[in-house]
Amino acid sequence: MKRITVKKSISINAQPEKVWNVLFGAKETYEAWAKEFSEGSTIEGDWSIDSAVVMKDKTGNGLIARILKNTKNEVLVMEYEGVLVDGQKEYSGPAADAMNGGMESYMLESTGSGTELYVESDIGEDFVDATSAAWDRALEIIRMLAEK
Repeated sequence: MKRITVKKSISINAQPEKVWNVLFGAKETYEAWAKEFSEGSTIEGDWSIDSAVVMKDKTGNGLIARILKNTKNEVLVMEYEGVLVDGQKEYSGPAADAMNGGMESYMLESTGSGTELYVESDIGEDFVDATSAAWDRALEIIRMLAEK
């Protein structure tokens, strides 16, 4: 399956530090916006460079990624390296092969009065519309939480 990069951005009336904290600072805020991709989404692991993170939903399905870059309050880049299927890690096979090597990135740019948040996410072409819509909803939640 061909991969497409979904690109989104949103202007947020909050400083980059606050937006970063909503994205990666607390499990509760991560779960608040990540649920737009799959109900009950959570994260296991930390955001340090070269560490693995598991992003999974309440059914035990999800993605495994490695953190490639983490410049606090500026950029986080991860590369998919496997999938979670019914709670089991898979690094090869049809589902894993479709995601492996895909990237997900978050870039925060200070605008003086706030932050421009840019996200990019590689996804199989069959899931582009659903992922794009989920990012639209997730970005609104991120904005709302950061502007509180």
